[in-house]
Amino acid sequence: VTVAAGCLAGAALSYGLAAVTARWLPTLELTATGVDVALVSLVLISVSPVGATVPMIRLRRIDPVEAFRP
Repeated sequence: VTVAAGCLAGAALSYGLAAVTARWLPTLELTATGVDVALVSLVLISVSPVGATVPMIRLRRIDPVEAFRP
């Protein structure tokens, strides 16, 4: 859910920044279609569980008493 919210926020920010950039640099052409946004969102949603699983596997190897010892 958090990744999907981040994808939506990122898409909104990128469209907003593209509009601002178009005013400052009128010769620079920035285009992003809905397919581009959907593809990037799909990749992010697919990769984020893997990125969260790797640290979780490492944490399982640590004794909780050792982790909280000063």
